[in-house]
Amino acid sequence: MQGFMFLALVAALFFTFSSFLDKFILTHKLKNADAYFILQGIASFLLYPILLFFSTGISIPNAGAWPFIAVSGITAAIGLIIYYRLMGSADYSAVSPLMQARILFTIPLSYFILQEFYGLNVLAFMLLIFAGSVLLTVDEKSSLRTIISKNRVLATGLLICLIWAFSNLLSKPVLQALSVENFIFWRNVFSFAVVIAMLPVLLRGRAREVLAQDSRKALPYVILLLLVAFAGMQFMFYAMKYSVSITESLLGVIGLMAIALAFLLSRTNPEIIAEKHSAKIYALRALGALLVLIGIFNILGARI
Repeated sequence: MQGFMFLALVAALFFTFSSFLDKFILTHKLKNADAYFILQGIASFLLYPILLFFSTGISIPNAGAWPFIAVSGITAAIGLIIYYRLMGSADYSAVSPLMQARILFTIPLSYFILQEFYGLNVLAFMLLIFAGSVLLTVDEKSSLRTIISKNRVLATGLLICLIWAFSNLLSKPVLQALSVENFIFWRNVFSFAVVIAMLPVLLRGRAREVLAQDSRKALPYVILLLLVAFAGMQFMFYAMKYSVSITESLLGVIGLMAIALAFLLSRTNPEIIAEKHSAKIYALRALGALLVLIGIFNILGARI
């Protein structure tokens, strides 16, 4: 295994832990998705410039890049609030791996927006990824009749994947003149603007009360999550300098890592992530994550 591949796997480990922290915070520290969206948006807006200053520095995008950054930031924030609501109400071992299925939408969006054509042979692997996505959401109550038609986790998860695939796709025209780190920073600025704009709506429910009561005890965990995610991005960006396709393919292992972690926690301390299923369910979800990983490898053409 080459060194950059190891770094890609380290990045996957960091991202797995950051998604676990999402679930842990929503389950034990800040039990409201809207409140969590607000707190993390503020913390990210304040912390990320400091981290960027000590790594690559902050640069100003050119005039043509701002529309792409703005739309990407707004859509990323919309996807994030839906993701937090889903993560707070559904299984960690289903939601986190399901986010790896974004490539289902990256392929058609790349064709319609960027005129990039991957070939018709990718359709079989897209079906494989979709089948894996379905398996990721099975539980003891699932049946052949309801696994697709009445599967809220699958439908909502794929909606998030669609939103984030579109948001990430907008980075390509910008990254020719702007570093990835700076793109993410400026995108976060527009995501923070979404937080501010939505405050009157978000604070109408329990979010105001939860923030007042629990934001202080949740803040250290939110900062830890942001630091873990930032470290993961550094490993990922470094690995991508050697091979984007292999790095993105290896990041698909996040699904298997998340399911393995959930299985271990369900046997030792299931209250941590508020889920516990039979070994059969976790085996089916692991099979789903494996199908997604195989599909990603073949679509991206990664060769290790």
